[in-house]
Amino acid sequence: MATPSQTSSAQSRPANQRSIPGDIVFAGDGEPHTPESTVGRLSDLLAQDKLQPDNYSLGGTVQEFEQRMAAELGKEAAVWFPTGIMANILALRKHAGTAARVVLQEESHIYQDEGDALARLCGLNAVHSRRVVHISPLANSKYFSNSR
Repeated sequence: MATPSQTSSAQSRPANQRSIPGDIVFAGDGEPHTPESTVGRLSDLLAQDKLQPDNYSLGGTVQEFEQRMAAELGKEAAVWFPTGIMANILALRKHAGTAARVVLQEESHIYQDEGDALARLCGLNAVHSRRVVHISPLANSKYFSNSR
């Protein structure tokens, strides 16, 4: 657990200075950022010609990143999502097809922590797996049978 001196050292440093290894950050993901540090980093990347603009994620650095990830994973294509929840919701919408319900593990992040995001964003009703007694269309399908 962090002591007051450990947490105050991170708060008293200038915004553009990186955290010291071993610092404990209680907010956000990873390295703390401020608007100034983000703009500064983006300006540096643009000045070094390492960042190319895109148009709604078409072209530029985003497309380069997607192509690189597809190649590294041996896939035809890859799609970058700015957040994990966005990726989860779109994946569930795609896999659900025209169905209005998805069965999720009760302990899953999307079931426990995302509230009614599935219902509001894409019309899916999340049902946790303890409530499912019988999945008749899938129970006899190739996905759940031992014979292939």
